[in-house]
Amino acid sequence: MKAWVVAPILILVGVLVSACSKPAPINLINASGTPEARSSADFSVPGKILFVKDGIINLWNNGGVRKLTAPGSAFDDPVWSPDGRSIAAVIVGQNHSDLVILNADGKLEKQLTRNLSNVQVQDSKWARKPSWSPDGKALAYATDLNSFHFGLWTVGVGGTTPTHANYRPLGAGDVDSPSWSRDGKKLAFIAAWEETTQLYVLDSTSGVVKKLTNVKEGVYDSRWSPDGSRIVYAARVDGKHDLWSINADGTSESRLTSIGTARSPAWSPDSQYVAFLADQGEGFDLYVAKLCQKPGGGMMTSEAKRLTRGLNVDAPAGLSWTK
Repeated sequence: MKAWVVAPILILVGVLVSACSKPAPINLINASGTPEARSSADFSVPGKILFVKDGIINLWNNGGVRKLTAPGSAFDDPVWSPDGRSIAAVIVGQNHSDLVILNADGKLEKQLTRNLSNVQVQDSKWARKPSWSPDGKALAYATDLNSFHFGLWTVGVGGTTPTHANYRPLGAGDVDSPSWSRDGKKLAFIAAWEETTQLYVLDSTSGVVKKLTNVKEGVYDSRWSPDGSRIVYAARVDGKHDLWSINADGTSESRLTSIGTARSPAWSPDSQYVAFLADQGEGFDLYVAKLCQKPGGGMMTSEAKRLTRGLNVDAPAGLSWTK
């Protein structure tokens, strides 16, 4: 598989900056799916969060976890539609992958791409990282369709022919993790157009691409906030992986965590919280932190709250949060 490779993740150390108000502990879900009783006094995580474990899409909601898909089909990159009624995901074959739509209960409703070649296996293609347009009518995604490298494409949820996004690459290399702006006019994404991967924004009308980051060891897993103000991403700095955010115009870059293994961020629908995955020695588990303003500008987070324990979530498949 011509997968997009991310640097290895280190062991979790430390805690998040805690100048925001610290919420009380919440229930943890262990590897068997059994809640571990903890006080949930004044804190609750609203909504529903999707994640993948062993190719199966799971749903975290109100302190519990349940499987939405069954063994036999392998899924990646699930993401809620803007109205929370559908899930776009990638279904993975032996030598290809395709975009599909499932209902909110995980039932397959339609397949949007047909990347398995009927002629030669080497002609089969890969699709990854779908992102819903704000109006819920289209998906942006990364694919190596008609190219050696992964590029930005869009496809209508009604089943239209996939279309290459209007832009000129700034270098040779793959793109990943597209994410639409609130007004649907721009796409944030990661590209390997330089020595290391960086964050870029595409103006879909003009085709102009703007580089937002210049991180020596690279960035990945970008997500635009629902309110349109900021983009969150994972960055590797001094060999450690943490979450950062930046204004949509490229100003006010802020480090959100100081953990060392944080990745796969997902915004809450109100843009007030960020869910993410981190490894504390038991594989990747689900965490949530509240965002707040730093004195003097920029963003920071509360101490992170751990929602699962020992689940060993498929970290590259990411997270998605809805009401």
